[in-house]
Amino acid sequence: MNTIQSQWESFLKDVVPEDAEQVQITETQKAFYGGIAALLSLQLKMVELSDDAGLMLMESWTQELDDYIKNQGD
Repeated sequence: MNTIQSQWESFLKDVVPEDAEQVQITETQKAFYGGIAALLSLQLKMVELSDDAGLMLMESWTQELDDYIKNQGD
């Protein structure tokens, strides 16, 4: 699973209902690839940082994601 396409296929299988309309699949795929593009943009900015600053940034992203996931049950 080293391609974006394979990650999308896994996500589609695990998250999108089998009976989803094509428009839902298409819009979900757009959002998925948009998220990949946003993350890549962040990572490209991160490579300009020192190792310590880059690590701190990764830790803050991890915390932000953890906080989001925890709040999904509310």
